[in-house]
Amino acid sequence: MNDMKTQNPGSVLLPATPPFLNGCALLIWGWQCDFILYAIGMAVLLESARFIHWRTPITDKEFNRISDLSSVIFMITVVYVFATRSYHGIFTILALLPFLLFLLILAQTWSVQGNIKPGALFISMRRLNPDEPGFNNPGIDLSFPYLMVCIISASAGKQQENLFFIFVIILVAWTLWALRPRHTGKYLWLSLLILSVAISYAGQLGLFRLQELTENTFLQWFEQYMWRSRDPSRTTTAIGSLGKLKLSDRIMVRVDTHGEKLSSPLYLREASYNNYGYGVWTNFQHTLRLIDPLPKGRYWIINDQIAGNDRISISFYMDDQKAIIPVPMGLNSISKVNAIEIEHSPYGALSMELNPGWVKYDAKFNHERIDDAPPGKEELEIPPVYQKELAGLADQLGLERQSPAQKVDTVKKFFADNFVYSLTQTERYPRGKYLSKFIFETRKGHCEYFATATTLLLRAAQIPTRYIVGYAIDEYSPLEGQYIGRARHVHSWVLAYVDNHWQMIDTTPSVWAPLEAMDRSFIEPLVDLWSWISYKLSTWDADDTDSNTSGFYYWLLVPVLLYYLWRMFIKDRVQNIRRRAKDKQMAILLAGTDSAFFQLLPALEARYVPRKPGETLTSWLTKIEKNIQGTELRELLALHYRYRFDPSGLSKDEKQRLEHKVKDQLATLH
Repeated sequence: MNDMKTQNPGSVLLPATPPFLNGCALLIWGWQCDFILYAIGMAVLLESARFIHWRTPITDKEFNRISDLSSVIFMITVVYVFATRSYHGIFTILALLPFLLFLLILAQTWSVQGNIKPGALFISMRRLNPDEPGFNNPGIDLSFPYLMVCIISASAGKQQENLFFIFVIILVAWTLWALRPRHTGKYLWLSLLILSVAISYAGQLGLFRLQELTENTFLQWFEQYMWRSRDPSRTTTAIGSLGKLKLSDRIMVRVDTHGEKLSSPLYLREASYNNYGYGVWTNFQHTLRLIDPLPKGRYWIINDQIAGNDRISISFYMDDQKAIIPVPMGLNSISKVNAIEIEHSPYGALSMELNPGWVKYDAKFNHERIDDAPPGKEELEIPPVYQKELAGLADQLGLERQSPAQKVDTVKKFFADNFVYSLTQTERYPRGKYLSKFIFETRKGHCEYFATATTLLLRAAQIPTRYIVGYAIDEYSPLEGQYIGRARHVHSWVLAYVDNHWQMIDTTPSVWAPLEAMDRSFIEPLVDLWSWISYKLSTWDADDTDSNTSGFYYWLLVPVLLYYLWRMFIKDRVQNIRRRAKDKQMAILLAGTDSAFFQLLPALEARYVPRKPGETLTSWLTKIEKNIQGTELRELLALHYRYRFDPSGLSKDEKQRLEHKVKDQLATLH
């Protein structure tokens, strides 16, 4: 033990922090992360060293052990936190960093050296030999790195954001003031600080907004690319989300109409819902009933009360062994698919069990006859937060005095005359009141807004309704010769129970599909081509009576044939040309490197003046020619240069003469 002031032998990387700065940073961290009592104790232990001159000598090996102990504690903490809190534990680890590194900064503060060697932090530097010439091993003052750790860890806390920002600005200004160049004017420094604070405040607001947009985009991407199977009991809408709704161009479903051209969009339903709240539609009353195939197999009657007048073939990618598949409204039967089992809900959802991948099935239907389960009280329920507003709107539209069919027409006209389609929402609104903003203020939104508002407004007029999710198919692909449904074609519409039967209502403006198509990627044709090839390859062994399939397989042989032609007639020729060019280039580069004159240089340098880096042979020989037979040596140099750089080189006799004279010179020098 020593009673002495801190010493800093040798050079030190990084300056020390101003007095009490680390202590204040610890207090802010403790306040932010609810460790205030611990932070007070830690701050006292660090800052009291400024008033107590006692220090203890700590060797480099002891610093290494303290650092290793801190590393072990850190790793154990990381493993434990992730094991107990999964990925949410990243914020816990961030908040604990000042604890985990405190032993190291405390040892530095109370040590005689007042800093640590790099070897304590980097194990590879411990193996370096300090006795080697030019070895430099400066110390490192950890006070500034620890300050940054405290500030970053404090950001994981949950206290007031604006107050925390002010505290951080104070810490940064305190630091910069202590480190400012002394020749800089105070007013200029203060002006730059204020400008930096303003930019940083605007920047952090922008980053926060960017984070929101990134999270929304990622969630939408995740749902489109990863979670493609529809949940018949629950669906989350984008109602209330800010920013522009980004939809994928990925092809999700293919529809073969067998030569029939669609005069209007074809609606393929996935699921129906009857209860709404806070942007989420649910249907917990649905039950799936097992449908037995007909004895001849591969044919399932879904509803024998509906005559299947129309037939289409649907291809859909199943990402799981059991999934909800899209089917047309008024479904009669499913056929031509090797399904393990098929289940059907009275609310219209159809579940199929089959090996994951692309599945193709035929569907017979009559879209004018929708025979879903009759409505119950759930089909008339309106969230309490909207009841008064929608009742007032229904009264304003005069729906109470109209017949059911007239009510539907009035609601359709109301949305057609007063609303526009938009994928962008720019303003915040109180939680739970997003539809109020859509209906009474902005009057712009996407299909989820229109379908949800229509569903609830008709309920306010005592018309039972359900919210439907599926695909609106309208895009024809000349490449595939069939209709395709992309992720952006996912659509929402309404089923209304009018005059004792269900009818489909879609109040979303018909311009929605062209507007969304305007945002398509410029590489969409290439992506579609790759998607089609992947689809065909994945259904290679599937039952397919389409005569175009065999032609497709023949076209796949074209690139294979071109590749083998390349291998047989072109590849070897190109490789030979490249090899000859490379050999010629190497010959040019290596010419003269075997000159006998090179054998003479080490002996001359050892006997006379060493040749400097970059010094030409001519200049060097000028220095030493007074001590040797300069004329003969210059003759050798001339032969050497000709051998090295003259394209015609040396004759056989000249090369032998160069070798003999070099040997004579070596004998003279030795």
